[in-house]
Amino acid sequence: MPPTPRQNILRWSISQASRIPLFITLDAAVLPPGLTAAQTLQDFRDSYAAWRSNGGGCFNFTETSNGFGSCDVSFSSLAAVFGGAVPAATIGAITPLAAQNGVIVPDPTSSQTQFPATQIWFNKTSQFLANFTWTNSSTFPGTTSWFHFKSAATHEVGHLLGLAHCSVSQAMMYASQSARAVKTIQQADRDGIGLMCSIVPVCTTCAPTAPTNFQVDIVGQDVLVSWVPPAENCSGIKLYKNGQYISLPPTATSYTDFGAVNSLPIEYKIGAWNFYGENITAPTQVIVAPSTISSNTLWTGVIYCNSDITVSSGVRLEIGATTKVIFNAVNGYKLIVNGELVVTGIPSSPVVLKSNSATPVSGLWYGILLYG
Repeated sequence: MPPTPRQNILRWSISQASRIPLFITLDAAVLPPGLTAAQTLQDFRDSYAAWRSNGGGCFNFTETSNGFGSCDVSFSSLAAVFGGAVPAATIGAITPLAAQNGVIVPDPTSSQTQFPATQIWFNKTSQFLANFTWTNSSTFPGTTSWFHFKSAATHEVGHLLGLAHCSVSQAMMYASQSARAVKTIQQADRDGIGLMCSIVPVCTTCAPTAPTNFQVDIVGQDVLVSWVPPAENCSGIKLYKNGQYISLPPTATSYTDFGAVNSLPIEYKIGAWNFYGENITAPTQVIVAPSTISSNTLWTGVIYCNSDITVSSGVRLEIGATTKVIFNAVNGYKLIVNGELVVTGIPSSPVVLKSNSATPVSGLWYGILLYG
């Protein structure tokens, strides 16, 4: 049994009439060590808000303050709830009855079940506290093995709402949480909500969409790569450079490849990945233009001009849509056309001719001279 409640603080009610109210009781006897009542309460508010915003309309919680005599959330040092001795690394659990009644995601054969009134338990045994400390910060100071309380709370609230463990390691409902890790609700968790509430189709591939607005530019001697990551279901970004990738966080939107113009040609592309797979943008080539173009040529991608460029007589140079032609600003280089120049840009996919200056002004590259 949990410690005797001293004061009931909040009540969250699930919108569906078939589901039970959820109560939380907080006092000094049951707070997670290292957190105040206000911090704990806010983490629970954020946990419910996270499930509501990811629930596709399945969940809607209201918050009231009144004196109910039972609680669904408690913190305990009782070993009995863990079925005996508590492993030092166990951070939380739910009562056995609830643990038997979850929708397991992302298994589409699972049947919908509802939890009866139950309790969430968080470890505050002496064995646990000898090795770990709870925190509600997203940054983890010092060398202590901190555990992120909101991640643990959101996981256990997910059980109360009807979700069991998920086999996807990045998912909120994965069976374990690493120390010094902050977890968020992922597509596999949303798939489980869809199974319970019949509100969304179950994802079959669950790979994120490829990043959009992929741009490559040159400033000085550096290549700047930018993109818009997918809005959801993304565990990380991979920047590919000539087939080798650099791992970046899922929220990354740009990368500076310092001094890269000295290593051209380079092919760049951007991928978004998760447990289920990866989607990658079409590649963009960055090349150095030859000083003389003596055969019909199509420019695409990013063209770096480190000298005057001359198109020979009788030769056609075509610059394709979305191409960037970038001149080294140091010497005011120019494009000299003795043959034919065709530029196929349109307003939605323009061709850009510019210098590599970080502060471009008129005259940093000479211009285009047409003699053909």
